[in-house]
Amino acid sequence: MKGLIFVKRYFFSDLHGDGELFDKILNFIDDNNDEVQLYFLGDAADRGVDGYQIMKTMLNNPDTFIYIKGNHEDLFVAAAREYLQICEEEGYTPTEFAKRWEYNVHDIMDCGMDMRLHAMNGGAPTFLSWLMDGCPRKIINTLDSLPLHWRISMEEVGEEKVIYDLCHAGCLVEEWVNKDRDAMLWDRNHFFQPWTHKDLEDEPQHILVHGHTAVRSLPNFLLKQANSKMTTWKPVLYNEGTKLDLDTRTVETGVITLVELRTNNMIHFAKESS
Repeated sequence: MKGLIFVKRYFFSDLHGDGELFDKILNFIDDNNDEVQLYFLGDAADRGVDGYQIMKTMLNNPDTFIYIKGNHEDLFVAAAREYLQICEEEGYTPTEFAKRWEYNVHDIMDCGMDMRLHAMNGGAPTFLSWLMDGCPRKIINTLDSLPLHWRISMEEVGEEKVIYDLCHAGCLVEEWVNKDRDAMLWDRNHFFQPWTHKDLEDEPQHILVHGHTAVRSLPNFLLKQANSKMTTWKPVLYNEGTKLDLDTRTVETGVITLVELRTNNMIHFAKESS
């Protein structure tokens, strides 16, 4: 008889359309003897060619992937909704309009401000895949309803004094308290503030887990404080152990890393060509 099944939980972020690395993660899940749950902190799509399929896979497997919205998901939603509105105003179905432009995604995305912004941020491969899939509205609505933040309680962690707070970009404590949407998706100014919620003496330790800004782009003195090399691509716990940055800049490094909840053990996956 098979023994007890334990749930192993991991964080990762900023995959940016790399299907090869995502397949390695899926294989890791399939090969694991324990049940695996992954918290993904946004930016599955854009830049790489497989982002749209990666998003669909994670959305179709909510028991395995806890999917938190990133700024690139938000860019895609805005661009897609603008496209659908333009199609309606012009009197075309979304597929008819795409055919009219012979699916030239760059010309199509030049038709509106949100589409241009998405294209400027590497969104063309994702947008084209959505066009070729018939422009389903359901995936747009589902992506738009993704949570901006997530909290893992002490009971879930199994420790008395640790709580994990998750959002894509990271933010200031007051922005978390006020549920500041733009900050949680885009902020790059929070690095210098420790993640402390100590209004009460017995308030547990909180650790902010985020992506969005590559580890090697963190201020140098924070990396030194964390005893991490300034050229590192590995996720790093920094700012007095109150923040965990997951962004390995996958597009450049060809590496994605899963960080295990509680232990901070890291499992690295690298592209064969890297």
